[in-house]
Amino acid sequence: ATSSFDAGDAVLAHFGNRTFFPDLTDIVVTGHSGGGQYTLRYALSGRAFDSLPAGINIRFAPMNPGSYQYVSTLRKTSTSVTTFETPTSCASYDAWPYGLNSPVRYGQATTVDQKRTRFQNLTVRYLLGTADNDPNGALVPHDCGAEAQGAHRLERGVTFYNHLWQYYSGSIPNMSVGYVTGVGHDGYQ
Repeated sequence: ATSSFDAGDAVLAHFGNRTFFPDLTDIVVTGHSGGGQYTLRYALSGRAFDSLPAGINIRFAPMNPGSYQYVSTLRKTSTSVTTFETPTSCASYDAWPYGLNSPVRYGQATTVDQKRTRFQNLTVRYLLGTADNDPNGALVPHDCGAEAQGAHRLERGVTFYNHLWQYYSGSIPNMSVGYVTGVGHDGYQ
């Protein structure tokens, strides 16, 4: 079976072909909402960007995803977006798509440690709408794996970035978060 990540690899391999695109210097993988989830999970598991020719920079920009794929087993506490613990009330909180355990077929090609190491050095710009804070908003996942990340998209994004900052001890030089003031769950804004 072919996955959407196989398709992503094929697209990157095509654009990375110097015969067709000799002057290409930058590729941005981006998506909003479900596309933001794809962007983040592809950044963690994708393989084609490791073999892009020298001189092509790849960046990722997930925007307002409904959930994140964490690099460790820790999730936010019930009262803080900066304090983390291992959840005890959700058995599936760290399985795909919320964590690195039990990956889909495509994700089995690399180990958890390989994913963590490579991800730390990628260029990722998270974009979050400051008004994307409705816990009952459009397509906000409500299973326990998603709820362990926060009540709504904005909180989940803030928490995930804080998680990365703590997990990598602040050594995420190419990652940042941008807040789009007053914007809710709207990919056009």
